[in-house]
Amino acid sequence: MPAAFVVLDALPLSANGKVNRHALPEPDMEALRAEYIAPQTETEIRLSEIWQQVLGLEKVGITDSFFELGGHSLLATKLVARINETFAINFPIKAFFEHNTIEKQAKLIGNNLFDEAQIVIPQRNKMISNQDELEEIEL
Repeated sequence: MPAAFVVLDALPLSANGKVNRHALPEPDMEALRAEYIAPQTETEIRLSEIWQQVLGLEKVGITDSFFELGGHSLLATKLVARINETFAINFPIKAFFEHNTIEKQAKLIGNNLFDEAQIVIPQRNKMISNQDELEEIEL
């Protein structure tokens, strides 16, 4: 489902009569946003800065939804990596999708409420370096 619609009187056409996609106007994402509520806490401010950088926006309010601002799964992954680096935590991507506003994420981070048990780190198996070790395992 599209995040926004732009109403036009006519579609811009190229010289050969096809729709000129490059001439289509971008939707005004700022107009679609809820009322702007500025970040207050240090955590909200830092999250807002990260969101602005990743989404390429001038300002992001604490109640703005990541997905309504044009975010998608690839940007969410990038944003979570930045959050983890900035706050030195392991914020699960699942928590990001479930809490997709700065306000909700700041509460999780501030209170350390995200479930680190959800984070699964795969264990590496020991590599066998020679035939003797392989025979010991088979016995």
